[in-house]
Amino acid sequence: MLSELKGKKIIFNISDDVSNYWIHSLTKDLKLLTSTNFYNLFYSSRFDFYVLNFDNKQFSYVVSLINDTIKNNYVHFIISDFTDINDLISYLDEIKSDNFNYSFLNYYSEVFYDEDPIDITKLKNFKYLFTSVNLLSKKGGTIKESDLITQLGDRYILDYKYSLIYYYIKLGFCYFQKGEHLFDNCNRLNKVFMYTKTKDAHRENQINIAIETGKIYNKEFDQDDWYWYYHNYNNYHIPFIIDYNICKLNIINETNPIIFEDEKNTPHFLSEKTLKGLFVPTPSYLLLQKQVYNDLKSYGFYFLNEEFESDGIENYKNFCSFLKNATDDEIDQMYQKTKVKSEQNKITLEKYISSDKTKEINLLINI
Repeated sequence: MLSELKGKKIIFNISDDVSNYWIHSLTKDLKLLTSTNFYNLFYSSRFDFYVLNFDNKQFSYVVSLINDTIKNNYVHFIISDFTDINDLISYLDEIKSDNFNYSFLNYYSEVFYDEDPIDITKLKNFKYLFTSVNLLSKKGGTIKESDLITQLGDRYILDYKYSLIYYYIKLGFCYFQKGEHLFDNCNRLNKVFMYTKTKDAHRENQINIAIETGKIYNKEFDQDDWYWYYHNYNNYHIPFIIDYNICKLNIINETNPIIFEDEKNTPHFLSEKTLKGLFVPTPSYLLLQKQVYNDLKSYGFYFLNEEFESDGIENYKNFCSFLKNATDDEIDQMYQKTKVKSEQNKITLEKYISSDKTKEINLLINI
């Protein structure tokens, strides 16, 4: 089958690399053409490109496959998993052919440095850096925005929505009913469910401000909860569908809290915490950096933050002041007023996940 693809454009990736999630969400019209013990081949008739993911990390096999394919076809190799493949990355960086490009994709919700886990500052020929996390540098012992961003120019493509794709598929939310909200709660508490995992000085202060309102719902965990958390971690994400619908309002405390100063040189990303909030009709207040929040708004998502004046921590304090002084009726009025707007988040999310990523496709197939 591969010998018949002369003159075609092909996106390569290794099948156990998480780039699969992103590549297969580029367009919904990818059709499986053939499957062997070594590779799967897909085709998009809408954009006239192929996707080849292969089940072999052996260096000699990958080199042979690339060399055979680029004789007659344009190949763009995508890498997300940067570990244990230094020899392969070094090889890709040395290929000199008009028929070949390779790019990096990072959409983990973790701090992303230009020298860790691989030193991409020393690579000369990668085409694009697609990322849902801003690129930082820790040279000289100070964490700051990487100079590589400026050097790459329009080859540095930052889009926080990429991580929504990652968690949507990884956690199995892609199997949820599309469109309408089939799960709701008619007996919601006049309280606020607050989702947070870790504590530091910034976050603990923000948590305490909310707790002091007296309106935070206290969920207790039993021994089974803790057992399944450690032994079935991914499936343990599923109870959010109940947690996020217990109360009339939610607070989502993202991994990276609001930073009081020097926000530019701090990690910017969003995680499954925000994705869960987009899935439920419950109006949610989102605590994270201003830049990421503003981008989420520009994507068309709605959060309770919009109902309160000012930005950043002052906006949050205004929200908590409302909670502290609000009667049950006033909390219900806020819920009724904002629920319709919150319900649209799931539709907006699913529209993006299902849409053709024309910008990324055109870059990958060299248009």
